[in-house]
Amino acid sequence: MSPNYPESEVEAKDMKFKSEGLELGGYLAHPKTSQALSGLLLIHEWWGLNDHIKDVARRYAREGFVTLAVDLYGGRVAKDADQASRWMGELKPEAGIRSIRAAFSYLHPQSYVKSGRVGITGFCMGGSFALLGACHIPELKAAAPFYGDIPDPDDPIKSIRCPLLFIGGEKDAWITVDKMNRLKSAIQKYGIAGEVHVYPGAQHAFFNNTRPEVYSVDAAADAWGRVTGFLHQHLD
Repeated sequence: MSPNYPESEVEAKDMKFKSEGLELGGYLAHPKTSQALSGLLLIHEWWGLNDHIKDVARRYAREGFVTLAVDLYGGRVAKDADQASRWMGELKPEAGIRSIRAAFSYLHPQSYVKSGRVGITGFCMGGSFALLGACHIPELKAAAPFYGDIPDPDDPIKSIRCPLLFIGGEKDAWITVDKMNRLKSAIQKYGIAGEVHVYPGAQHAFFNNTRPEVYSVDAAADAWGRVTGFLHQHLD
């Protein structure tokens, strides 16, 4: 059975750190324990490292993961969709992956993280980077992207070495069922230990409980149980 720490037993803070020649920001959440725990990189949506993502980081910490939410926007948080779209467009995939790789290199040797037990997850833009992270960081032990974009062509997928659980919504107008079927085909073609789980009727960003226009209570609850179970299975 996975741990379930109360909110009072979780420590969380904004932080700055240096790794691989980069100065990065993030939000670190972990249970108050002397025991080394599995690590998790959390990559934010196109809005930036906002209060919702920090809340998700604390939720993962309550599940027993040392969670580092990586800031890819240098402290900026978008005020509207136009700004978020512009910032996402300005963030080159190579730069995002370099930051995520640096965050991994910072987190995995920490004494409070189980040796070699770090995974990655993310939402929307962060789901895209979580999937790319699995393609480019072979030391990751599990990847659970939520409705991220799929590489086209799919050649990077063949480099994934860890189990993969991809979460999507049937009514997602951006990460469409066709795209997710293409990922399913790539998983099969390259022999990846992976699954694509699509929630009927769910829209893009259905997990985000701060957006009532897309939030799906039932799909979000099921996805949380499915993903945390997957992460415990492969990281603990």
